Amino acid sequence: MARLNKQGFSIIEYSILILLVLGALWVSKDMIGRGIMGHWRQVGDGFSFGRQHDPSRTLDCVYDGELNKWYESGCFDQQRRSCAVGDFNCEKTIINNICAIEACQE
Repeated sequence: MARLNKQGFSIIEYSILILLVLGALWVSKDMIGRGIMGHWRQVGDGFSFGRQHDPSRTLDCVYDGELNKWYESGCFDQQRRSCAVGDFNCEKTIINNICAIEACQE
């Protein structure tokens, strides 16, 4: 019986082993990705202490350096529709009289 080259067999065995490991990782890549994203979400929820962002109850405060005032941007965006384009006096009136909120200054 002829002697077979054992080094050739070990190279083939290792290449098959590497292909099997890579194939298993490729098949389970979605599960691995979901696990990583779930962990990231847990970490992010830990920073917010379980509270979620609620746009209807959250103030989005903006500072106007020219007027030296804090105002709520959602209010300003809604009221600004009544102003003509480029009418800065109308916008200043809205910031000063309607949308300036004390809670934004805290």
